[in-house]
Amino acid sequence: MSTPVTATSFISSLAAALAAVVAGQALGSAFEGAAITVPGFLWCLIVGLIIRNGASAVGAHLHDAASELIGSVCLSLFLTWTMMTLHLADVVHMAGPLLIILAAQTILVAAWATWVTFPALGRDYESAIIAGAFCGFGMGATATAVANMQALTRRHGPAPQAFVVVPICGAFFIDLMNLAVLTFFLLPGLIVSGG
Repeated sequence: MSTPVTATSFISSLAAALAAVVAGQALGSAFEGAAITVPGFLWCLIVGLIIRNGASAVGAHLHDAASELIGSVCLSLFLTWTMMTLHLADVVHMAGPLLIILAAQTILVAAWATWVTFPALGRDYESAIIAGAFCGFGMGATATAVANMQALTRRHGPAPQAFVVVPICGAFFIDLMNLAVLTFFLLPGLIVSGG
């Protein structure tokens, strides 16, 4: 059983997160204009990974419950701000095409999660939670995937492996793959155009 969150554990986890953001942004600025462009948030993720594992290597541990609390608050803020940027007039104007796309996407994502993701991951509880996260990826982003997992685990119990695999793959490895794919496809065009 985890120890309760205290002011000290909360501030320590928050300080580590803010240090990752500041250092990641500094690295992003330092490497701006390099041959391969890396998004600023990816630098923050890399620094956060180093801080978390480096702290464990020297015997200092960040409080898991405090980190989870900070993550939940940030996820809620992100989703709220995302919804606040929607212009309802634009959404109403495009409602017909959006509903058709959304219906098709929902059917495809649900079918893939049921018949590919769930069986490929072992047909157990952890794979069911990851399949739920896949639905979040398919219908939104990593934040939606984590929100799906949180809703499922609140109702059915913890899934620690899913909470390790999904954020790492969805917020880190997928961005590295996007970077590699975009560089591979865009770099030849830039070379030909002289840009």
